[in-house]
Parts: sequence; structure tokens; C-alpha cells
Amino acid sequence: MLFNSFVFCGLFLPCVLLAFWMAGSDRWRRAILLGSSLLFYGYFHWPYLVLLASLVGVAWACALWAERTDRSAPVWVAAGLLLGVLAYYKYGGFLETIARDIGALDATSRRLHDVALPIGISFIVFQALGYVVDVHRR
Repeated sequence: MLFNSFVFCGLFLPCVLLAFWMAGSDRWRRAILLGSSLLFYGYFHWPYLVLLASLVGVAWACALWAERTDRSAPVWVAAGLLLGVLAYYKYGGFLETIARDIGALDATSRRLHDVALPIGISFIVFQALGYVVDVHRR
């Protein structure tokens, strides 16, 4: 859903604003914003909601681990997992093209990495990693 489309400007945004203003408490307002954000993100490609939830889950689990220890292992685990996902989505197709060009992969075989780049993946990964580092530093 594009910001300048009728679906966003004419339907989605007015409904979210109306629900937000009619909500009685801050708890409901936060729930409306979370739900509408997930709906907006999932409108592009709904399976990426699983990816988003996984990235948030990794960051949350590593932050809980970092809270209970003084070691830097949770930060390194979070960095490896989160940056690994980022590298896969951003550079997987590039690396596959290089492998085909140098002959490591057969040029006629099926493309292995033919996925769309999730919206905001870099921002999400670096915010999640920053959260884990902040919890580690207390």
C-alpha cells in the first residue's frame, strides 16, 4: 500500500485515525497503533510479518539474556543472527549472480534467491541490535 494510494489515504488512514481518537485509554491506543502498523506492513507481503516477528523475538530473547549476564555473548549472538538475516536478504541475490558468473552455479538452473527485499529490513535489524546493545550496557 503506497502512501499516496486511495487505499491508504481514503480507507486505511481515516479508519485508523478514527479508531485511535475513539479509543478510551492509552492501552487501547497503543494496541490500535500496533495492529494497524502490522496490517500496513503485512499488506505489502504478509509472510514478511513472520520475518518481522522473528527478528523482534531474537532481539527480545537476547535482550533478556543480556539483562541477566555481564558477558557480551548475547550481543554477539544477536548481531550474528540479525545481521545474517540482513545479509541474506540484501546480498543473497548479488552473491548468487557472482556464483553464476564465475561458473560455480549452472546458468540454466533455477534461481535460488529470487525474493523481494522486505521493506525497512535494515532499519528493523539495526534498531533491534541497538536495543540489545542498550540493554547490555544498562
